[in-house]
Amino acid sequence: NQYLDALESAIFAGLLLSIRITNPNAKQNSTSIPLHTSIADAIIQQDPTAAYAAMKLHLADASRRLSVTLGKKGK
Repeated sequence: NQYLDALESAIFAGLLLSIRITNPNAKQNSTSIPLHTSIADAIIQQDPTAAYAAMKLHLADASRRLSVTLGKKGK
């Protein structure tokens, strides 16, 4: 799909920036790995309910990390 191909770079850039902000060090990276694993496991098991729940947890964690990081920079 040509439209998705065109968006790929923008999506990649946004994700890379988000990762750099929400996971500034290796210790924080390791705490988010289980959240990603839960999402992947649910997708592999073709369990949309579990995938949805796992993704909600992951997004809540990312939101919290972003708020903490931006809050510290704003002070």
